[in-house]
Amino acid sequence: MKKQNQLGQHQPCAFLPDSFHQQNKVGGGNLRSLSLPNDHLLHLAEDALEMVPPTVLDKKHLPPSEDMRDYFSHSIYWWKNPESADGFPYHCRDGEINPVIEEYDHGSLGCMSGGVRVLSLAWTLTGREAYAEKAAELLRAWFLDSRTGMNPNMLFAQYIPGRKDEPNHLSPKIPNRWVPGVKGKGAWVSFGGVIEGSAFPALLEHVELLRSSCAWTDEDRVALQGWYGRFRHWLMTHQHGKDEASTGQNHAVWYHVQCARYAMFEGDTGLALNILKTHVPQLMEEQIESDGSMPKEYKRGIGLHYVTFTLIAFINLAIMGEEQGLDFWTLKTSKGSCLQKAVEWALPYYRGEPWPHKPFAKPFDAASALPLLYFAARQYPNNPEFAETIHLLEKQYTGSLTSLVYGSS
Repeated sequence: MKKQNQLGQHQPCAFLPDSFHQQNKVGGGNLRSLSLPNDHLLHLAEDALEMVPPTVLDKKHLPPSEDMRDYFSHSIYWWKNPESADGFPYHCRDGEINPVIEEYDHGSLGCMSGGVRVLSLAWTLTGREAYAEKAAELLRAWFLDSRTGMNPNMLFAQYIPGRKDEPNHLSPKIPNRWVPGVKGKGAWVSFGGVIEGSAFPALLEHVELLRSSCAWTDEDRVALQGWYGRFRHWLMTHQHGKDEASTGQNHAVWYHVQCARYAMFEGDTGLALNILKTHVPQLMEEQIESDGSMPKEYKRGIGLHYVTFTLIAFINLAIMGEEQGLDFWTLKTSKGSCLQKAVEWALPYYRGEPWPHKPFAKPFDAASALPLLYFAARQYPNNPEFAETIHLLEKQYTGSLTSLVYGSS
């Protein structure tokens, strides 16, 4: 039995179970209306009430722009070279996260999004305004405050110290990019920096829960729509976003999740529809083989994590497509594959079957598959193994917030 209690982890699934929205529509405050282990969730929410709002001002390193409001992160898998005196050139250890990332904005983003998540859920279940007020405070501090709010770009995300203009090992067609700052400063960054924005689509589902509270105003919502709109415009026009869209692997899938979800939040359903209709079929063609496997992901240092991460992105796209009248749930590629087959490919490994590919660089958190399995069980009732696997993982991960939200009990 595994217990998890980490407020700082953000959840990439951009959608919650319908039961939360049904509860929110009736005003919250009925703990018995959802069968969650509420004590654990409320304990996390009480901890979150004590948080000093995380912001981009918390990092220990000044971005090359010398503007602390610019998001700045260290590329997560790049480490100093132990064989050289100065640590250069840095080298990639795929799947092994360098703890130095906590000195930049990555950790603060996780704490903010994790805090908003538990507080909005607690508000929905209890109707206690203090939870909604704190969630609103965290959102305003990260996005809207003129002093602490993040600039709507990720120019300096996933900085690689000393790295030159050479192909990226994960997508050889795309070089690392030099981003100039001020006073001759600048940074080499990986196209992968944009992937850190995958935390933002899920926040919008929790913002929606706050709409029934007095703490989150129409003015707040309009201001946040403006921020997301500017960020979406940057994603779709800057070279970083263009690089991200052309990778042909999980980065491209998540890029399109971001763009489509932000357009929907802005109210631009025409743009969202165009993004989904134009790109999702091609993304499925590029990623999913005839047997449902995704070689670009399972060959990684933490292959099952990347398979799961990518499948959750596809589920997000399918849900958005459904809202726009598009059916990606049953869409078949030219290879005869589909989303159901892709999830079924991964299913044995969630149930404990030994992983036959590259050994994991770190342990796999099977609870992270629960959002994927929740929506698969709902959409593909012809396969009872989805629901059975949810029950199995619930027993193994008793303290995971993900299991509390996406489990069956």
